[in-house]
Formats: sequence, C-alpha cells, structure tokens
Amino acid sequence: MKKKERVLLGSTVDIPDEIDPEENEHRADEGYLRYSLMDVIDSIGDSFKITYMSAKNIIANTPIKLQIIFCMNIIDKIKEVYDFELVKKFEIFTLDDVQEVYYFIEFLEYDYVEFLIDLWLLLKDSPKGKDLEDYCQKNAATIMDKIGMLLDARIFPVLVSEFLRTNIRDNLVKFVQEKTEKSKVDVLIGIMERSNNGKG
Repeated sequence: MKKKERVLLGSTVDIPDEIDPEENEHRADEGYLRYSLMDVIDSIGDSFKITYMSAKNIIANTPIKLQIIFCMNIIDKIKEVYDFELVKKFEIFTLDDVQEVYYFIEFLEYDYVEFLIDLWLLLKDSPKGKDLEDYCQKNAATIMDKIGMLLDARIFPVLVSEFLRTNIRDNLVKFVQEKTEKSKVDVLIGIMERSNNGKG
C-alpha cells in the first residue's frame, strides 16, 4: 500500500462510539486533504500539471502549517526527480515562502515556455528539425552563457533563480533539452510570434 493510501485509510477507519462524530468527520476531511496533497507530490515529473490544477482550490484552502509541510515534501521530491539540491536550505515559515515553492515547481513542470522562447531567441536559433540532445550537448557552453544573460536581464522568483544559477551544467542543459522537446510546438509558435512582432 502506498503512503498516500495509508494516510487516507488511516483517517477514515471506524472509531469508538465515545468519540464525537464531528471529530471523525474532521479526521476524514483531513485524510482526504492529505491524500490530495500526496497525489500532487507523486505526480511531479509525470502528470503534475493536470493533478496540480485539479487540486489548486484544495491547496489554497489548506492550513498554512500543512502547506509548509507540503512544500518541504515538494522540495524533497525535486531532489529526486531533477537531481537538484538547493545550495542553502530554504526556510519556509510564511505564505510568501510557500508561494516561492509553488513558483518553483510550476516553472520546473510547466511554466517554462517563456523562458525557453527567450533562450532560443538569444541563441539566434530554433529547435525546429533538430536532434535536441545532440544540439544541446554540442552547444552546452553557449546555452549556459545565454542563461546567464537572461539571469542578468530578468527578475526570476528566488528558487527559480537559484536553480538556474547554481545547477550543474549537465543537469541544466538536460532540462533545456527535455523541456524544449516536451513543449516544442509552443516554443516554436512563441519564437515566430516574437519575430513577427519585432521582439526577437
């Protein structure tokens, strides 16, 4: 049985008669909440966007203490999926801290298209028709240089900035390659639109 299943079942199991039914209902609600959050964490690196979007209202109404735990678990999962660990431990105490974690995981999982468009425009190139693994490996130094230029020119959320500044070259180049492959159509459309608007 998976951990999230144990959490859910552990919170809905029958309880003695002397315990208030409202308390049992509260436990059931809390169990479902924890189940939903675990489902989001388990989806990182896979079906995250759809799972996260489905749970957004639940997350927004989750008590801050549980959101903090949720965010700590997200950071742990990022280590596993992206082989990236923050250089300095990120302390999570406030809703602003929680929001930084949400910005980070959103960027890693799906909100990276504008970044990739900017990057490809700086490269003065296009992913169209390319073997992206071969291209990114051969142009790794140039890609890292252009990412540095973006960091100097734009303000990124704190954890996104740290990911782009401190990640090892191979991991970051792999991120660019894999996310470009995943969202190639959106990136190509964005490049074309920017070029047509004279912003490229």
